[in-house]
Amino acid sequence: MHRLSEITFYLPTTPESRTFLGELRSLLAEVVYATPGGAADHLILTPPQPAGARPVTAFKLANVPAPQVVFDTGQSIGVWGGETPGAQTPPATVEIGT
Repeated sequence: MHRLSEITFYLPTTPESRTFLGELRSLLAEVVYATPGGAADHLILTPPQPAGARPVTAFKLANVPAPQVVFDTGQSIGVWGGETPGAQTPPATVEIGT
């Protein structure tokens, strides 16, 4: 089983997403492990403790039609609407490791 090390929230490059990301950056401005992007197009949260803590969480503006959550394990969660050609609903699975 692969260890999840990064979760990325991709937001469409729209005025609403820019406003949301700007507000999120303001809200987390004093959080030591929050790294805002210089161009105001992303925000990275890297857990400081314990050493090697995961996952890193990123919020980024991207050329996507709707918000997406992408895991570095190759899985993603997206939004489909209307007539999305070839859209399939993948089976949901939960694995708990010990």
